[in-house]
Amino acid sequence: MNDVKIDVANKNTNIIGVKKIIKECFPLYWKPTEACLATVATLLLKNNANPTSLILIGQASTGKTTVLDFFKGIDDITYLSDHFTPKAFVSHYADRNKDSLKDIDLLKRIIQKCLIVPDLGVIFGKRREDLAENLSILTRALDGDGLATDSGVHGHRELIGDCMFAMLCATTPFGYKIWEEMGRFGSRMLFLHMPNTKKSNTEIIKDFKTDLTYRDRRKICQDVIKGFLQELWAEKDGFRSVDWKDDEMPEDALEIISNLADLLTKLRGMIQSIWEDKEGKKQRRQEVVVTYLNILRVKGDKIEAEEHLGREEQRAAAASARAEALVDVIANAAGPMKRGRKAMAVAV
Repeated sequence: MNDVKIDVANKNTNIIGVKKIIKECFPLYWKPTEACLATVATLLLKNNANPTSLILIGQASTGKTTVLDFFKGIDDITYLSDHFTPKAFVSHYADRNKDSLKDIDLLKRIIQKCLIVPDLGVIFGKRREDLAENLSILTRALDGDGLATDSGVHGHRELIGDCMFAMLCATTPFGYKIWEEMGRFGSRMLFLHMPNTKKSNTEIIKDFKTDLTYRDRRKICQDVIKGFLQELWAEKDGFRSVDWKDDEMPEDALEIISNLADLLTKLRGMIQSIWEDKEGKKQRRQEVVVTYLNILRVKGDKIEAEEHLGREEQRAAAASARAEALVDVIANAAGPMKRGRKAMAVAV
């Protein structure tokens, strides 16, 4: 760690060098950092149709805010907002006259940039009615074609056209109802769970003995990320400069993308939940499939807690239960399929 030195002025750090430095400073944070780099880099793609949004999910002290800190303060590439609401995209602020609102519209300020929101929990913590409104506005903005809104204060306001941006956010885990609500608004947002960062006493003691503080290590990572992205933008000639050639993609990569798209379609579907109430009467309700994926964790956790099973037996039984539950969920969402149950399990 003490040997880590970054010469940002030279801007000669390639992605391999970035990976090495991030892993030396924060060993568990490379995967989320790599995902964030890929999200920012989508702004370089010429034929990208929709903004890419990545949300890091994790409990407190799992490093999600630290990772987003790596991307702060990169002029003309990132834009930081510590407090964000979707209504800020096209503002109807009552204390400003209509003509001056165009100067404060967030959407105008983040075009061709990556919006960074360290705490997206503000919009997830609202009442269900407010949550639905926020997600509706956010989803529409993530179409990349601008936004048109109306209010009783300023009437009709719009910013229409090519409004491409990217988005990096973080939030703590949320409950079933939020997942269910989000499932109704399509697949514009991608989620990445942060790794478990719980340290042993030995690791904590080791951290105290290093010459580099947390702030030192974070600054090193900020510098190398900034240098790498600025060099990448200069090398590729900036926003929408890279021509992605679909016909040159390997067949195996296209097959994986096709399978994932098919899976996503099924996970966004609706399935019928049936249960018996206290009086023994059957009740039915339509719900988004993604909310049902929690049964994988619940069913597996229950099996792993069975005291009469050995540890290896518990793990094997839990894994089998989760796989079976996933197949059942997707099969219910997909409806009658020509492929058999076994084929679907292999595909998953």
